[in-house]
Amino acid sequence: MKWRLFFAFLFVANTLFAADIIPQPNSIIKGNGTFTLNSHATIICDKELDNAAAYLCEYLPLQYSPAKRGDIQLLLDEKLKSEEYLLRIDNKGIEIRGGAYGGVFNGVQSLLQLMPAKVYTKNIKLPISLEHITISDAPRYDYRGFLLDVARTFMPLHEVKRAI
Repeated sequence: MKWRLFFAFLFVANTLFAADIIPQPNSIIKGNGTFTLNSHATIICDKELDNAAAYLCEYLPLQYSPAKRGDIQLLLDEKLKSEEYLLRIDNKGIEIRGGAYGGVFNGVQSLLQLMPAKVYTKNIKLPISLEHITISDAPRYDYRGFLLDVARTFMPLHEVKRAI
C-alpha cells in the first residue's frame, strides 16, 4: 500500500511540475509570475541567427528588429556547447542562449512547445501569457546516431554512397 501511494505521489508531482517539452530537458526551474507576449514584441538576435529569428516569426506574428533590446533575444554564448541552450522567461522577456545555431534552434523549439498548441497553426492571436521558467538542456552525447536500412527501404548505390 505504501508503495502505491509513493508511486501515485511521483506521478502527480511529475505531472504538476514538469513542463511538457519533448525531449525532456536536463533542467527545468519554474519561477513565480508570467510574461505577456503581445503584438508589439520584437525579436533581436546575433547576425548568425537570422534564420532562427525568421523561423520564429513564421509561427508568431512578431517583428524582427536589429535593435539592441527586444522582448525575445536569440544569442550565441561561447561558454555553452554547440547544441546546448538556456531558455529563460522572466519579467524582462524571453532569452534563448545557445552555443551555436543548433542550440538556439533547439531553444526556439522548446519555447514553441511552452505556448498554446494553436501556435503550430501559424495563426495564433497575441497576447499570450508564459510562466516564468528557466530551462537548460544539452544533448547527452556529442554525436548523433545514423541508421541506413536498405533492407526495408531500397536505395540505389549512388544514394547509399551519398548518404555515407
